[in-house]
Amino acid sequence: MLDFNKLLNASRITQTSERKGEGAPLLFLSDRGVGKTAKVQAYCDSINHLLITIILGRIPSVDVGGLKIPNFETKELDTFVSRKILGDVPSADQYDGICVFFDEVSATTEDQQSSIQSIIEDRNLEGNAVPDHVWFCFAGNTVDSNCGSNEIIRSLLDRVVVVEISDEDIAEEIFPAWLEWADGDGDIHPYITAFLRWSRSGGERNFFHDSNPQSSELAQPSARAWTKLSAFLSQELESDALNRIGKGLVGQGAYSEFRGFLKLGGELPTVEEVYATPDTARVPTGSCSISGLFAVISNVAGDLRSRRGTSLSTETVEAVITYVRRLDDAFAVFGFKQAAAAHPDFAKASKEYSQFLVDHKDLVV
Repeated sequence: MLDFNKLLNASRITQTSERKGEGAPLLFLSDRGVGKTAKVQAYCDSINHLLITIILGRIPSVDVGGLKIPNFETKELDTFVSRKILGDVPSADQYDGICVFFDEVSATTEDQQSSIQSIIEDRNLEGNAVPDHVWFCFAGNTVDSNCGSNEIIRSLLDRVVVVEISDEDIAEEIFPAWLEWADGDGDIHPYITAFLRWSRSGGERNFFHDSNPQSSELAQPSARAWTKLSAFLSQELESDALNRIGKGLVGQGAYSEFRGFLKLGGELPTVEEVYATPDTARVPTGSCSISGLFAVISNVAGDLRSRRGTSLSTETVEAVITYVRRLDDAFAVFGFKQAAAAHPDFAKASKEYSQFLVDHKDLVV
């Protein structure tokens, strides 16, 4: 099991123990767009640590190597250092510690990697000691990811803990955690979360994340791409514009499947039917029952989401709850949670909300 918080916590403790040479920063290596930065940010937020991100690349970073400026009096070059790595940034006093996160480390040259290893091993930058409350973390893409990655030199690898994120980690750990975030603080459009759940439940291709360096498609699906697409879906763009954006974010293959899923929703009971006749509105059955149920639930949640900013009537809430009660328990609870997350009034407008929680107390968390 890949538990980012436990790994980050253990690594942080080794680096802030005041025992030189024992620090072991983590280096997360994976395909692009799986949410490495978000995981580190979430951990830092949980312990009130400031995250300072330094994006590395082929051009040497001033934050790592400093800036050489001629001293005309001594006729030598003086090194002016950025104080980010030392944790000397505005508002740092509000935090209990600081994580300096080096992203895209695998895109750097050997010279930069050598400078980085010296910083983390000696905890010193051009004669300036790194404070004890500052710790480091790294992330990069694998060499075969077609992201311009270079081989990481052995001397740097010997000074970090390499954590390789596999396809299994993405499917079994990152994807479920992303869905939980998407339904809550992430506020991802329900069409997307319903589609990804449906494709996973049917044993279809994993549309959450796909990284094929040999693919001719310029865009491929990832956590980052679906998150960006959600922002465009919320704008209710015309179909042509949305289609171009969708293909440009998640790729032709994934977006075609996503569009097909949305079209399936058009062949099922409308949102208006669910609201007007919840006792008799059609419930998907047969070969399309699973995909159909996901589609109906996402349509209802999408409609409720579009009503944010206006009050939700008791009748609407009770109609939705009446309809989902007709579904199998797992889908009933899923539909209930999606509706509750879609509009803040859903939990307030009817006593049926509390009654549903009581009736499904073993399934609703």
